[in-house]
Amino acid sequence: MGAGTYTPGSANGSILKMNYTYSGDQVTRVDTCVLDATTPRTESYGYDQLVRSTSGLQPNFAAVGGSFSSRNYDYDGRGNRTTETLDACAPNANVLTYATGHPDQLTRRTSGCTNATPPSSLSHGYVYDRDGRVSVKNWENDSSGTPGYALSFTYAEAQAASGGAQDSVFKAVSVNGPLYNYFYDAFRRRRVKVYPLGNTDEYFHDLGHQLLVDQGNDSTSTANFHPDDNYVWLGGRPVVLIRGRMDPLWSRQADRAGDCTRNGELAACGFYFPVTDHIGKPILMLDAQARVAGTGEYDVFGYVNRVQLHKDTLHPYPTNYSATVGLHSAEGGSLAERVLPRAVPPGGRAGRPGGLRDGVGRRP
Repeated sequence: MGAGTYTPGSANGSILKMNYTYSGDQVTRVDTCVLDATTPRTESYGYDQLVRSTSGLQPNFAAVGGSFSSRNYDYDGRGNRTTETLDACAPNANVLTYATGHPDQLTRRTSGCTNATPPSSLSHGYVYDRDGRVSVKNWENDSSGTPGYALSFTYAEAQAASGGAQDSVFKAVSVNGPLYNYFYDAFRRRRVKVYPLGNTDEYFHDLGHQLLVDQGNDSTSTANFHPDDNYVWLGGRPVVLIRGRMDPLWSRQADRAGDCTRNGELAACGFYFPVTDHIGKPILMLDAQARVAGTGEYDVFGYVNRVQLHKDTLHPYPTNYSATVGLHSAEGGSLAERVLPRAVPPGGRAGRPGGLRDGVGRRP
């Protein structure tokens, strides 16, 4: 992809250039250059005989950055991850503990990064309900002897706000107290997200499960206007994002002008053009002047911008963060919803690298 006059079948690569190396039908190496970079970001992937991801390596991470430097994984016969060695923690692996009598339920993930400065004691604990769904995710204990941070997940039958619906159409998460509610349609696509103070985001899809409209608010408290993202799809991929806004009475404002801040995060209104890779992950966003407005970098399992900091902290998310509720599922899928990480056990079933969690946006 390059600037200048378009010539079918060719480009100078001045904006984006990606080279893929395959073994059979699996990508084993990706080399990426953005904006005439002279040194590509190189990502290499390894697989076992069952085509499960066993490794990821960025040998020039220190020079060009990225979302990981090195990852290694092992699995048991059921496909559960048994060891994982991450980045600067090597050769020490994270400790993964599974429930007695429930070999697929990860109950604790403890950092193996004892060689950090200072050594990390960061860990996550998981609690499950009788149906095998994650009900609590805890961080390590603070000075009080209790978890300093926790996510509590509630499903439809246990939450009055569901109106008696099943857990396929309603879920909720408490982020250390504040409660976020999520409603889904008959196709299990998110329709509405309700914030702790009552503001809502709404999502509208076509019959092909492609996200068409994403409506939100400029603030998580009192909304002064409603940013409105509209998507145009071609061949199953988003090619245009029209970011506009509506006034408090839901009247459409002029496109291509003004401020389209969402949840306190600054953004300009206008036309944007997402660029996706070989399996549909958004990797680049251009504005109407063909300037790079954003990039997406993913770890081995498709989590975006996930360089891990092996430091002990009780505040892993910003104040406006909320997490998508759900159990761990196989990697891959459509572009139809969100792209940020889910609050799910990271020791779950094996997947292929670069699988997209959900969709084209950045908000959970």
